[in-house]
This record gives sequence, structure tokens and C-alpha cells, in this order.
Amino acid sequence: MSNRYLTKLSECIFDEGPDRAAFMTALTQPQPDAPIILWTRPRPPRSVLEWTPLPPIPWQPDFVDRLPLGTRPGRHPLHAQGDFYCLDLSSVLAASVVQAIAPVPKVVIDLCAAPGGQELVSLGRIAAGGAVVQ
Repeated sequence: MSNRYLTKLSECIFDEGPDRAAFMTALTQPQPDAPIILWTRPRPPRSVLEWTPLPPIPWQPDFVDRLPLGTRPGRHPLHAQGDFYCLDLSSVLAASVVQAIAPVPKVVIDLCAAPGGQELVSLGRIAAGGAVVQ
């Protein structure tokens, strides 16, 4: 993606110069994201884990943990047992919109994703007995 295109895009999206610059920097010099895990079973006591989760961000579901950079949750025995699913923050963000819907939906139709993280985040929010349809 050329800087010329990014400049035009940033001008369309943002009114302020600092916001435009931050947007362009985020796209041209991405920073690593914290690993994310989605608990598929009850969260065990912290003494069983090899990490301490980072503080949650405002829109983060309570069944999702952000972990410190460098954490390798996929190597933990609980991952092999299916207690949690590893995903990235973008999957949580995309599916977190479901959290804002009131009343709680019984069905979510996902037209963009393959089975995986976004579907699991959506399932964590929908009403009991509900479904995610792909």
C-alpha cells in the first residue's frame, strides 16, 4: 500500500493531523499484539497458569484474557486439553460488537468468517440455546 494512498485515506477518515499521523504509523509500523485466549471451560485458579493476564480493556469479554507479550499459551497443557482457544485481538474486536446488542440475540449470522475465534466470541455472548450460523 503506497503512502500516497494512505495519506488520502487518512484525510478522508480523520479531521485532525495527529490522528492522521497515528493512523498511518499504525498501518506502516505495526506493533505486536498481546496473545489472547478465550476460555472454553471455567477459568482455573491462577496457581495453575504460567502467566498473569493483562488488565482487561473496556470492551473485552470476561471470558477472554490478554496475556503479556512473549507468552506462549499454545504450549500450555490446558490448551491441549481444550480449556482455551488462542486467537488474536482483531477477532475479539470484530465479534465484540455482539456484546453491544440488547436484548441478547438468539441467533448471529456470520457471513465473513471461517470457524474460529470470532465465532467463539459470538457464542460466548448469545442467549442460551442460541446459535451462530455461517
